[in-house]
Amino acid sequence: MFRNSKVLLFFGVVLCSSLFCASWAFQNEPPDFRGIEWGARIDDLPDMKFLAAIGEVKSYQRESETLAFGKATVSSVSYIFYKGRFCSAYIGFEDQPSFDRIKKGLVQTYGIPYRPSEEMERYFWEGKRVDIALRYSEEPSQKGSVIYWFRPIMQEKIADDEERAARREAAYN
Repeated sequence: MFRNSKVLLFFGVVLCSSLFCASWAFQNEPPDFRGIEWGARIDDLPDMKFLAAIGEVKSYQRESETLAFGKATVSSVSYIFYKGRFCSAYIGFEDQPSFDRIKKGLVQTYGIPYRPSEEMERYFWEGKRVDIALRYSEEPSQKGSVIYWFRPIMQEKIADDEERAARREAAYN
């Protein structure tokens, strides 16, 4: 359960950091992830197994998931839903060869990414409706992830979070 909470936490951190990166449109923006259209309702996907929740953000795993992404073996694939609608996918991996294969595949599919710093292995593809983030850390864990997120639902989540924060602040004043 702790690992799944880390998935949701990392998802939030990447979302926030992506809002500050430069606009960098990419080719071949995906209309879905592994055949599941963005915005699909969890109720319409019977092969999903619940993993974890933080508020209205819930993560699931397909019961018959293939732990591969392109030519790389991965450690996990999670599907993230907000208010019951598919808004993000998280792919975790655990070594440099997997990172190299995943990065190569993403560049071939989506084009050259935005890289905010040459000192870190972080790459972003920003589309009109879908954003993608790839990150890898050699120290200390040799772990990385790819996160896809559907911008319309994520913008709704950000607006909901801001509204909740404003209500909390008003309640304290």
